[in-house]
Amino acid sequence: TPTVCVMIRGIIGRLTRKRFGKRKFQEKIDIWRLFVFAHYFRECGGKEVDVKMPNDRTSYTKQYQFVHKTMNEQVIEMLQHVREMQSGQADEGTMWKFSLHVRKSTINHPDAGEGLFLDGQAVPGTVITLFPGSVYLPPDVSHLGDLSHSDPHISLLMMSRLDRCVISASSYDGMISTPHGSFHHPFAYGHRVNHPPAGVVPNLVPFSYEAAARFPDHLLDLVPNKSANPINNLFSTILCMHLLVRYFRPPGFLYSTPSKMRSLVFVAARHVTNEELFIDYRLHPDVSHPDWYTPVNEEENRRLWTD
Repeated sequence: TPTVCVMIRGIIGRLTRKRFGKRKFQEKIDIWRLFVFAHYFRECGGKEVDVKMPNDRTSYTKQYQFVHKTMNEQVIEMLQHVREMQSGQADEGTMWKFSLHVRKSTINHPDAGEGLFLDGQAVPGTVITLFPGSVYLPPDVSHLGDLSHSDPHISLLMMSRLDRCVISASSYDGMISTPHGSFHHPFAYGHRVNHPPAGVVPNLVPFSYEAAARFPDHLLDLVPNKSANPINNLFSTILCMHLLVRYFRPPGFLYSTPSKMRSLVFVAARHVTNEELFIDYRLHPDVSHPDWYTPVNEEENRRLWTD
């Protein structure tokens, strides 16, 4: 959407005149983009219209809170719909504007395989899908190296959050277990989204989502994530108490509300209509990549991977 792109370019220009650590600077850009999309989602009312640019003086903390509130409301509504589908009170066609399907990818490459497609339409700022799998805390991420070296394909089923947690979908089979039984989750397809081919701008962006303290308990089992390593000794307990403060609490008022579960959601970055979905994998710029991978923005990748 041209208006949204102009908004983002304007604020990035302002941010470049300020001084931040490289990784933190990229986090601010990412949150600002999501802030613009969330603002558009709330203001456009589902219509393809131009909206005024949100206040670029809004603090990072307030931007994050606004984004989290917007995404949280959508995730809860989405999972409530899943619960109603599971109980037979609704079906995909009656309440939701789109559905997700895995089909042969449109990417012209012999290794493209399948991709994720959206049938229907979604406006910028819409939560499209959740990234399922096991959540690894920063101290445990090193253990993932053994898995990825044994099977390079596994590393492409992992995605990092802004707090350096990593979610791995390598063992996710498409089913989730709940007290009501096991079933196929209709919105847990983040691991099936492809990286875009060269010259194509991703139509999705990630958001490091927190199912915070007030997240409805009766929907928590529908969040398609689980902690990879339960705390099992005193040292781990002390370490994780420290990390809870260091990594896992969002800015502002949410500092006092540790999350019940960490997750990732993919959000529409423009109007999406009956098409394949793409997200920037943002692979490390200094490691070897598959021949089908072309960086979307190498400068942003380097900032994000800077310690």
